[in-house]
Amino acid sequence: MNVSSYPKTESWEANSSIDCCNWDGVICDTESGKVIRLDLSCSCFHGRLEPSSSLFRLKHLKDLNLAYNNFTLSPISDKFSELMWLERLNLSESSFTGQIPTQILQLTNLLSLDLSSSSSSFLWETSFSGIIPDSIGNLKHLTSLTLQESDFSGRIPSSLGNISNLSRLLLSTNHFTVFNVGRNKLTGNFPSALLNLTKLRFISLSSNQFTGFLPPNIGQLSKLDGFLAGSNSFTGAVPASLFKISSLTNIYLEDNQLTGLLGFENVSLLLNLQYLFMYGNNFRVSPVDLNVLSSLKQLVGLDLSGIPLLTANITSGSSFSSRLQYLYLSGSNITEFPEFIIRDQRNLDSLDLSNNNIKGQVPDWLWRLQTLQIVDLSKNSLSGFNGSSEAVPGSQINTLDLSSNVFEGPLFISSTSIAYLFVSNNNFTGEIPRSICGLTSPIIIDLSDNNFHGLIPRCLGTHMSSLSDLNLCNNSLSGSLPDMFVHTTKLRSIDISHNRLEGKLHASLTGCSALEVLNVESNEITDTFPFQLSSLQKLQVLVLRANKFHGMLDHSAMEMERILTAYTAIDFSGNKIHGQVPESIGLLKELHVLNFSRNAFTGHIPPSLANLTSLESLDVSQNKLSGEIPPKLRDLSSLGWINVSHNQLVGSIPQGTQFQQQSCSSYEGNPRLYGPSLKDICGDIHVPTSSESEEGEEEEEMLSWIAAGLGFAPGVVFGLTIGYIVASYKPE
Repeated sequence: MNVSSYPKTESWEANSSIDCCNWDGVICDTESGKVIRLDLSCSCFHGRLEPSSSLFRLKHLKDLNLAYNNFTLSPISDKFSELMWLERLNLSESSFTGQIPTQILQLTNLLSLDLSSSSSSFLWETSFSGIIPDSIGNLKHLTSLTLQESDFSGRIPSSLGNISNLSRLLLSTNHFTVFNVGRNKLTGNFPSALLNLTKLRFISLSSNQFTGFLPPNIGQLSKLDGFLAGSNSFTGAVPASLFKISSLTNIYLEDNQLTGLLGFENVSLLLNLQYLFMYGNNFRVSPVDLNVLSSLKQLVGLDLSGIPLLTANITSGSSFSSRLQYLYLSGSNITEFPEFIIRDQRNLDSLDLSNNNIKGQVPDWLWRLQTLQIVDLSKNSLSGFNGSSEAVPGSQINTLDLSSNVFEGPLFISSTSIAYLFVSNNNFTGEIPRSICGLTSPIIIDLSDNNFHGLIPRCLGTHMSSLSDLNLCNNSLSGSLPDMFVHTTKLRSIDISHNRLEGKLHASLTGCSALEVLNVESNEITDTFPFQLSSLQKLQVLVLRANKFHGMLDHSAMEMERILTAYTAIDFSGNKIHGQVPESIGLLKELHVLNFSRNAFTGHIPPSLANLTSLESLDVSQNKLSGEIPPKLRDLSSLGWINVSHNQLVGSIPQGTQFQQQSCSSYEGNPRLYGPSLKDICGDIHVPTSSESEEGEEEEEMLSWIAAGLGFAPGVVFGLTIGYIVASYKPE
């Protein structure tokens, strides 16, 4: 490298009588006269840069270049931190040594930082030691970072991922062993500069937004033991050279868009492999015989979900790694339990065999795996349980998902430690087993869509203070709702809809101080409107539809305000509530769904409904409402579903687009309604028979709920429980 060196500062002495802004290497601000740029590169400096140097009094410096000098292997001074306006700092080839002082990483205005060296230089190399500090992530405005050939070692800090504007990163010929920028929002292609860091042992690019191909020559990183590139958008084939890195212990390529033919024969050569996660891609692969992986005796975690597997033709005497802790084979076309993999495991923690074609009974040896905590067997064709119906002593199962199978007969509770129990959409019969009362700390219990009958066990409330979500909908449960909600201060959601429950809503419900969703739809509950729920400050979804609630709703404007102002969904349809729709309904600023249909309301539709700016679904059909539809309802831009049919409404239909886009059935049964577009919508109005009307109402109400439910913003509290409600709205 040809670098012309001369002592620039000597010329300053010769020109001391003139303005310093005209000195060699000095540039000043044209307005303030302050020195903002200083280029002293190749200036033949020799010796330490002392903290007392006048350099550090140039507080307005934006650009400082000290490259190609000899600071005699002295450390970088802490005083650089006082040059707080610096945007560019070049200390390359200047024979600095030691560690990067954290003070220099407080220069948050830096756009460019160069601490590099060059083995081809005839001048003095920088020679740093130790790791790059995590605080380098404070330099959020950096666009260029040059650190090559500077003797750094250890890991490359993940905080580099915080520097979103970084477009130039040079790190080659150091001693880095770890590069981790996982869980950021980095974009672009695979950083090819990594291929020059041949001492790297660990790379994590996971959970970013990288695209493009994985480099075919990645195999030159021969010391790698961990390659994590999951949860990005990489495309193309997995490089064959990756599977030639014999030191690899971890491969995470899940949740990308990788394609191409995947050769598991190559994977089987990685005898040190401990974790292999490949799910969520688009590989072209013939069904994989799991015998191929039996050579991987160190495997701890394996996720081949979505990749078709063969388990039927297991070679006699085949044995799998006995160190497995995590086994995920969801959606892999498995037709039977892979017993040769699972049965002898002593460390297995999580097992996912969901979304396969497994038939028959769940083997009893599964429950005897003492370390097993999470079991997902959902979406198969399992029909029963083999062996004893008693809970297995010592079982540690915390999460059990048996939903969407064809189980019949009584429910088997395999472990008292189950906290998350999902058995929905099966054919379980009989009463809810008393063994459920033995669960020590349940959080979610979902027994929905089965054929359970009899009473609801009182213990579901009295002995389960940890319970958060209880779903018993779509069964044949009967009797009165028990006085059970005594120690349920964590309960957020109760869905007991579509059963045969009768009596009243018990006063103990007011003890559920965290309750957000209450759905008692389609039972035989006989009660007045439950004003006592006013004490539940977090209640947002209340569904009383299709019961025998009666009496007047306009109990008290103040009471209504206290009950309803936080609600996002209210369905009182199909009861015997009468009186006027309270004007205070307009206080429900967060309401998305309002259904008062099939009651005996009289009077007018309150004009205050125009205040419900978030309303997406409004149904007041089949009442005795009179008067006009409030014209200002046309201003509700979010309103997508409207049904005012079968009332005694008169006058013109509001001219808003949302009103004109409804079907004719939304207005029928109101012969005195009119409007310029009504004939275009309805033509000759057909008045259906009562049976047609009821059937149509059920289906339309389902559609109104789903349409509104799909439109809710992510911040609405519905979460898991709104799924229960939307799913339950089916034509009967």
